[in-house]
Amino acid sequence: FAYLELGDTRRAIRCFSRSVSLGRERGYTATVATYRNGLGQAFRSAGDTARALRAFEDALYLAKEVGNIQLEGAVLTNMGHVYVSVGASERAIDCLERAVCVAQELGDSRAEKSRIRLLMHLLSTKPGGTPNVHQVERHFSCR
Repeated sequence: FAYLELGDTRRAIRCFSRSVSLGRERGYTATVATYRNGLGQAFRSAGDTARALRAFEDALYLAKEVGNIQLEGAVLTNMGHVYVSVGASERAIDCLERAVCVAQELGDSRAEKSRIRLLMHLLSTKPGGTPNVHQVERHFSCR
């Protein structure tokens, strides 16, 4: 993750790809899920949204497989960001709604608030402007 933080996306992609390969060779599914999420972030930073989404979809599948709900929420949020960037607002909303529900399930109010803010911003940019109370309740009724 250090290369990604430093803005060296090519190196980050190489390191994440290598880590994914090593994790798969050794059968470390949970680790592979984490590094596929990182790889998706690196692809997103490089502007390769198609590969980012493939990496995130794989990470989401693996996170569910190993029962890492916290990673599921992070991946869904990352997917939401990518969908926003490509103008696929309905898909972004779906991912972010699910990410809010994960945060609620975990009792992670910080992640929940952050995801709600992003979702509210996205809803406010849709035709019709600012979401009304009914829309908000529909989007945040996870339980």
